[in-house]
Amino acid sequence: MRSLRFAATTALLLSVATPALAEWHRIEGSRFVVIGDDSERNTRAAIRELERFDLVLRRYFGLPSEGTAARKLPIYMLSVKDLQDVYGRDARVGGFYVRSTDDIFATAPRRGELPVIKHEYAHHFLASEHRGAFPAWFHEGFAQYFSTVEFIGNQVNIGKPPWWTANGLGSGWIPLERLLTERPVHENGTVPSTYYPLAWLLTHWFLKDNEGRAKLDTYLTLVAAGTPSVEAMEQATGLSLGELRTTLGHYSESALGFRTATLTLETEFNAAQRLPASTDALMVEYLSLRTNVRSADRARKLNRIRNLAAPFGNDPFAQLVLGYAEFRLAENFGQAESHFEAVLAREPANVDALIWLGRIYMHRAYAARADEDIADLRAKAQRRFAAAYAADPANPFVLVNLGRNRRFSPSYPNQNDLATLQMAYEIAPQHPYTGINLAEALIKLNRLSEAEQYLIPLINDPHRSDAQAEELLRRIRAARTAD
Repeated sequence: MRSLRFAATTALLLSVATPALAEWHRIEGSRFVVIGDDSERNTRAAIRELERFDLVLRRYFGLPSEGTAARKLPIYMLSVKDLQDVYGRDARVGGFYVRSTDDIFATAPRRGELPVIKHEYAHHFLASEHRGAFPAWFHEGFAQYFSTVEFIGNQVNIGKPPWWTANGLGSGWIPLERLLTERPVHENGTVPSTYYPLAWLLTHWFLKDNEGRAKLDTYLTLVAAGTPSVEAMEQATGLSLGELRTTLGHYSESALGFRTATLTLETEFNAAQRLPASTDALMVEYLSLRTNVRSADRARKLNRIRNLAAPFGNDPFAQLVLGYAEFRLAENFGQAESHFEAVLAREPANVDALIWLGRIYMHRAYAARADEDIADLRAKAQRRFAAAYAADPANPFVLVNLGRNRRFSPSYPNQNDLATLQMAYEIAPQHPYTGINLAEALIKLNRLSEAEQYLIPLINDPHRSDAQAEELLRRIRAARTAD
């Protein structure tokens, strides 16, 4: 695990917008791709805010700010109505982060504040840059601490208390032992009311000065080495949990300050790309397909998408959404295949269409009976994935599917398979399969200690543990004990 060492913030950079008016723009930066149902000016303002936020995280933790991400996080800036259409009428409208086998992206309200996206991106950032055995409270405290970062001219304020902190800390606190050892969301879906405020307070207390940062680094290093969280906390701080509770109580009643830095960075973005008219008709439907669609709604949604796409003929985006809908909502693989082929007729290197054609062949291979048919279908799938890899070698969804299609080969996993799985994990550790796939391959090769390091972050996920990862880790430790 890379040690989490905190560096003082010095100078960051800033950019100036070029105003223009249009609808549905796509702008690409170093770490994000922002797609907005808004003017170019507002879309550019959103990506500037996000790129500066990423830079704050990098400078704050002493990480390099140069270069670009291998896979930039897509952020969709939508109206409140569209956000509710994607996630349901009772949905919060502050934004969402989605990670699934098909995509990893976030949505946010256009022209609005971005604390929810900053919170979720902080989780995303922590998984990307500091993989390790971080306890759940630190994941949440870290994300809450940085969610309130604000930019005022050339100044950035870091660590301002969220508006709910005072009320949240005013009620009875959960015991620190529970904070240090439990996840915020219980199996029944409930969340202790003071979990998030207390996680934020403990993080704020650690990050208030260099001495606190050193103690936090010691604590995280101890936890990563296998020390139980409570014991590690007492060792790192020199305080019993009771003494720490008293210290935090006094700290919560003090004037909770924040850190200030100066921004001087000039950030570069690609030119804005105006998206086709089919985007306005189908983007919200496309995003809703990337989330959970209730079984009872699938037929209605499929008919709606067919009707919305009809006026756009062979438009590549319309055909892509149609193919995805036929695949996901009804398993109409023949119709889905024809739509994806229509995309490739216009855009031969369209990675999404190539991936989904490969997925269709994989599904057919699952259902095939004859060995020669299975081998032929898997070969066809692999050719599609190989073409997608040639078009975008850093696409983690291509790499995941290359690996999964190879799992049934007698030679799996060979060194090329391991390289593919490792690359997928390095690019997208947030993906539900990249860590587990790599760990399973390493277990097959009896490289148990290496496998274990990829399972621990999955088990320590602050929102949910991975049951498969827990079972694999149990088997590894049982095998180690037997030896």
